[in-house]
Amino acid sequence: MSGASSCRALLVGAASVLPLLLAGCNSGSGGTPTKVGGSTIRAEGACDLKGVQAPLRRTLIFVDAKALRKAADAVTFAEQNKAFRDLVLSISDPAVALPAGTSAAREQITIAVVPADGSAAQTTFVGCIPGLSSQEMAAAQQKEGGVGSMFSSGTARELEDQASNFRTQLIGGMVAAGALAADKPGAQSGSVDAAPFLAGLKASKGMFEGDDRVQRLVLVSDLSGLDLPSGDAEAVRRSGVEAGRKAATDLPQVDLHVVLPAGRSAAGKDFFESYWLAQGGRLLSYGPDKIGNASPAPERLWHFSAKAAYPSGDELADVRIGDDGKGKLTASWLTLLGTPSYPIPMTGSISCSGDDCEIRSDRGGFAQAWSPQPGGEPEFGNEMPFGGMRNFAFRITGDKLSGEATDEGVYIGADKGRQGIAVNGRAK
Repeated sequence: MSGASSCRALLVGAASVLPLLLAGCNSGSGGTPTKVGGSTIRAEGACDLKGVQAPLRRTLIFVDAKALRKAADAVTFAEQNKAFRDLVLSISDPAVALPAGTSAAREQITIAVVPADGSAAQTTFVGCIPGLSSQEMAAAQQKEGGVGSMFSSGTARELEDQASNFRTQLIGGMVAAGALAADKPGAQSGSVDAAPFLAGLKASKGMFEGDDRVQRLVLVSDLSGLDLPSGDAEAVRRSGVEAGRKAATDLPQVDLHVVLPAGRSAAGKDFFESYWLAQGGRLLSYGPDKIGNASPAPERLWHFSAKAAYPSGDELADVRIGDDGKGKLTASWLTLLGTPSYPIPMTGSISCSGDDCEIRSDRGGFAQAWSPQPGGEPEFGNEMPFGGMRNFAFRITGDKLSGEATDEGVYIGADKGRQGIAVNGRAK
């Protein structure tokens, strides 16, 4: 799917956009929670609306059954699970998440509970956040004749009503999650290999596979009781890669947040950064009560099948480019598809003119993500993808990707004048 074919001409004017939004959001998002398929509550009216772009990211919140306390109604749930309720609202409440940029208008949110026995997660809520982006709202106001006309038409009030109804459904989904809480709350314990929550995440792979959208995972669990390796940062990170390879959850290049209970130490962050990187996840935050370092959803998205011109022969690769609409890359990865694979997060700038785009790295380090000693002086070595190269420059021309990874600290083979590896691809 290329950005050229799927990410343009998104707003057709207030006369059609806003009525579609308001009518669509009425479906399945009224004041009474609608249960479909057991205990799953659905509020999907804003998920697929004509005249506006469907969001290119979805968020899945996996909560450990042992991180919840039993609750049969909304009042009890709020009393017993305040931190989880506040977390979900910060990601999903239209009045909070959209102004803060934590989530995108109409982004799909899923809540799923991972049972204490490590079996596949049980979904309790699926819905899309009703609302308009700031750009869509501005376009709508202009079409309607300005801010005064916008508010006098009642459109803003209708959006508020839809948000209130969605929130009711969302709270219903959280209460349904509370009903699935373990009889005895507590931390994960024992070895990482045997942790039920991590096993349950792997057993739930079907929930985030086979979807062209970017996936964002929020994992809510107390991991402080796990037996994690000790020693210096290099040894810990190498252990994380080894454990991640063994776990083989094979995440589809996701942004990932781990939310711990209040007061828990984030001492395991080094381990889990490499643990999830080895499986295709970029750990953006690891700490108590909330997600941090939230990256924006892409407004344009490209997928390429590519080849990297290694001296020993071409290496197959997948490249995903996400444009945040403000000149920055988001949800962007280059993955070498060997055995084992090497997924590399990409950060930098993107500048487009029509279907042609220029992409350049920033100081994010690129392949240094695989360094066992991050920070400080860079490390280079054949065991790292691209030898640890820190820079890239690519160009998208229609359905083609071309460019190279480079580093002034590296030369290729015996040619000391060659400091780059070419990468060329074509849109999937």
